[in-house]
Amino acid sequence: MAGIKYWLWLRTRHGLSNQICTRLLEQFGDPEKIYFAAPEDYLQTEGVTKAQLSALADKKLDRAEAVLEDCERLGVRILSRTDATYPSRLRAIPDAPCVLYYKGIWPDFDSEAAVALIGTRKATPYGIRIGERLGYELSKGGAYVVSGLAAGGDAFSYALLDRTTQGVIDDVASGAAELGVIMGRDCRDVSEEDWQSAIVGYTTILDMTEESILKGNDFVPGNPRYLCIVKNFPTFFSFGPQLVTPDEVPDVMKLEIQSVHNGTVHAKNTVDHMMHPPARLVSLHSSIQGWYAGDVLSTGTPRAFPIEDGDVAECRIVGPDGFVMEPLVNPVVDLKKHPEKG
Repeated sequence: MAGIKYWLWLRTRHGLSNQICTRLLEQFGDPEKIYFAAPEDYLQTEGVTKAQLSALADKKLDRAEAVLEDCERLGVRILSRTDATYPSRLRAIPDAPCVLYYKGIWPDFDSEAAVALIGTRKATPYGIRIGERLGYELSKGGAYVVSGLAAGGDAFSYALLDRTTQGVIDDVASGAAELGVIMGRDCRDVSEEDWQSAIVGYTTILDMTEESILKGNDFVPGNPRYLCIVKNFPTFFSFGPQLVTPDEVPDVMKLEIQSVHNGTVHAKNTVDHMMHPPARLVSLHSSIQGWYAGDVLSTGTPRAFPIEDGDVAECRIVGPDGFVMEPLVNPVVDLKKHPEKG
């Protein structure tokens, strides 16, 4: 993270617009060179004012270091404009952000549909309804809805999205592929460093959610999320058909989880992008309720997909050096339409 502190130093200069930052980067090449430049060198950049020159002369890194500490504490990751995973489509715009902050899984924005919804801070009732509907329909169609979640129109575009990264609110259930971790012994207070000593292997998981119940929350602050209800109907959790021991997995953090809907990969991402990696999850829950041998930990999904009668839901997990787990493939049956199959 040594290099990122100069990006943060640049972006925490009071009165320094993103446009001026871009011009400085074009002239000097990178923020570290900007940091060590002489004051007279800054004057070569078009549009730099005396106030901005004074801000650039302040070489204190305390604000940048404070941001780094906050991000580490909150589990927030930072991408600079030169990072390989920074979206190339975003980098190509004239005023691309110097840094991006995110939590959880980072989508492949260059290959996925992504739409930013931006609105006024004082949205009308009509604007709120349209923002909610746009966010819902875009996400339902498979697009990522991007928002800074500022008060007003930005936040309302998320109002009908399931913000647990489980997909979208729909009138039917959703399915999500996940990596399963199977505990190998009864244990408590397992350290993150020793987490693999407590497990016996990994498996594929399909986790389902009844989205229409979640929709009833309306996301009013303080309302319950009903997560225990929406995930506990019969058949809503399945795992297997294979248990893979840790010695068979080249690198668990490099495993790629794929949510597959009707044979098409709906979303995919690797374990090392999880907000809370398996080591953290095993350790955390061992300090609360403890584990019994045979317990199954469902770790998280790249993204869920809406399912309906006749669909096929699938979890695929692949990894380095040609590693492939046997997929979990389930047909979707609506028992309201086919009670005889219950």
